[in-house]
Amino acid sequence: MGRRRRPPSKAGPGNWSCTKDDAEHQVDEVRVGHLVDCQTDRKTPPHLQQNVQFVSYYQQQKVCPEDEWLEFLAALRADLPAAMRINMGKHTASWFVAQLQHLQHSAAEPTPYEPRCLTWFPHGLAWQWDALCSWSIKKDAHHRALKAYLVWLQEHGTITRQEAVSMIPPLFLDVQPGQMVLDLCASPGSKASQIIEMMHWDGGRDAPTGAVVANEIDAKRADTLKHSLNRLGSPTTIVTQVDARFFPNLVTQEGQSLLFDRVLADVPCSGDGTLRKHPALWDKWRPKDALDLHHRQFTILCRGLDMLRPGGRLVYSTCSFNPMEDEAVVAATLMRYGVAVRLLPPPPLQGLKGQPGLKTWFVPHPDDGTICWAKLEDVPPELRSHLQPSLFAPAPGSDFARVWDDASRHCRRFLPHTCRSGGFFASIFEKISQRQGSPGTATACAKSANIREVQNTVVTQEDAARCQDTLPVTSADDGQGKSARDGLAMDAEALHAARRARRVAKKPLQNVSDIHPLDPTDPGWIKASVFFGLDCGLVSRLRRRGAERKIFCVSEQVVEFLESRSPFKMRVISAGVRVLEQMGPIREGGAVPAWRLAHEGLPVLLQHGLRRYIALCRGLFIQLLCQHKLEITEVVKAVQSNNAKGLAELCTSGAAATVSELGGVGVIPGSIAVTMLPEAGEKHAPQLAVAALLSSKGLELFVPRNEATALLESMELEARTMAILGGSGSGKCEAASAQCEVSSVLLEGAALTCAA
Repeated sequence: MGRRRRPPSKAGPGNWSCTKDDAEHQVDEVRVGHLVDCQTDRKTPPHLQQNVQFVSYYQQQKVCPEDEWLEFLAALRADLPAAMRINMGKHTASWFVAQLQHLQHSAAEPTPYEPRCLTWFPHGLAWQWDALCSWSIKKDAHHRALKAYLVWLQEHGTITRQEAVSMIPPLFLDVQPGQMVLDLCASPGSKASQIIEMMHWDGGRDAPTGAVVANEIDAKRADTLKHSLNRLGSPTTIVTQVDARFFPNLVTQEGQSLLFDRVLADVPCSGDGTLRKHPALWDKWRPKDALDLHHRQFTILCRGLDMLRPGGRLVYSTCSFNPMEDEAVVAATLMRYGVAVRLLPPPPLQGLKGQPGLKTWFVPHPDDGTICWAKLEDVPPELRSHLQPSLFAPAPGSDFARVWDDASRHCRRFLPHTCRSGGFFASIFEKISQRQGSPGTATACAKSANIREVQNTVVTQEDAARCQDTLPVTSADDGQGKSARDGLAMDAEALHAARRARRVAKKPLQNVSDIHPLDPTDPGWIKASVFFGLDCGLVSRLRRRGAERKIFCVSEQVVEFLESRSPFKMRVISAGVRVLEQMGPIREGGAVPAWRLAHEGLPVLLQHGLRRYIALCRGLFIQLLCQHKLEITEVVKAVQSNNAKGLAELCTSGAAATVSELGGVGVIPGSIAVTMLPEAGEKHAPQLAVAALLSSKGLELFVPRNEATALLESMELEARTMAILGGSGSGKCEAASAQCEVSSVLLEGAALTCAA
């Protein structure tokens, strides 16, 4: 009998299956026109980039002036320019920015690989290729070297590839060092990483302060978010997994509500502002998607405002053109909170043109975008139950319509044909005072303190009136007191609120996470602090999870968050940066400390007085990265020729002077940090440090090979940048791609430097 053929599996190599995230990445690789399959050379059919409902709907909404409509559509059908953001915290940042600026000012004519500086982004850290899209960089063989170069830059953290308009919401937040920031919907992490970097723009070499809570509802995406943010090595980072609509009230050890200085609500949306990046959305767009998301977006925004302290700032943003997700949500929130919040004018960003928000809009038929209504009364009776009243614009002539006319001017729409990027919407809320019943008010504090008397609460007319303000917004008021919120609904909501308060009061508060402080009397910590010469006060900022071998360093604000309590335990995936890890005896078998230094936490430990380190000249440092080890004799010779410093401090008392004659006998073995000596003429030398193990035989690098390679290649950033971005054709790129294997060249240079 013939063998039965197995049907094709949906799983890929290693039995992984195509997830929603993978599908999004696949959509990102689809290009307008015919896509050539690299393996079969077959062409996939192009996207038509036509959607009658989309065109009709947005023409009625007047999202742009009529004379710009064709230009708006043409921009949506064009490829999205590739953009990147330079990570200022990396040692290569200043070098890279200087090289890009030199290329921009020295070139007589712009080259295809020369990016344009986005002048509206501070410190010249954002750049964009107007003539190149992400798809062409990924798929076109002519750009193979540029693709490898960008992947290389991203792998060692020099850049983050991010759409230009996606960088705007964190700028609107105006984050300052020392603040508590909450990113309610943080995945995939580009905006959260931008916020973390912004907190340290003016921090210099001081220990970083503040806290950034990056939250994500999906477990897999939250784990990806953790890995994305951990590469920044910041003690201000917290990654949590919870539904943003139900982010819990937090109570400090003193019994006060823990509120945030800044909140970013970059909510899930229909995403039609990303049509340039995801052309497949042309075929899938339908008005029902935005209608279904409206209430969820409204709930997330309200929860963010409840978690914001008075005087704080919240930015609400979407990558959608749809007023159902933009102005309708903002207007509903303003109506609910009244004088407790207000919209702020956006900060001036030089070179970035945005449009004010819409003053009025139409609500579409759930299944047909060509049919729209201005008022709920115009909707057929059989459809009214499917459309929330808060979707509709304020009734003309009403008091709130006058309020909205002024507030809508502070909203900002960023359109693809005016900002040469995708589409985006953003608005800035400032909290004036706490709304009754939200965290921080007397009522909320009583609930959070778990007062048992709340169980016997009697719902009064005053409570019912207060609960009326918390009901979903309805704008279908005819001005004569007729509203969907009648007395029965108000009483039902008041009863529901009271019952919920009693349930919360019955349930004792719990610690937010299982990440607990390190015991200052722990013998292991005492031994490690003495061995590494760390500041004893650092222990107050060290945390560990259960009996794990890893110790993390966190900022003071992160400590406050981790020590807070809430009605239920959150899933805190990670906090801070790993600085120490327990290890077994080294290969020599001698008595050694029980801890080793973590590579990503070295900058933090150096700021806290780490004394167990050795500084090498550039040549010897490169040699260590290339060979992953150095003989003790090489280190001793470098010390004698002033090409290394710090070895004497790593020897036992009395052995420092004779270490060269004894061949390494007297060296205190164990984990150390290896830094690079600044070269002559360098005023602002980058802080480079790697972890290593020291023994009487020599130095052995204790860094993952991929990180060592990335760090090694980053030291030749200038030559490679000039070769690729300064080129004008594929010939230049092919020549530049040969520079990917730089280890041997660097090693030869290191040998010459050491010999000299």
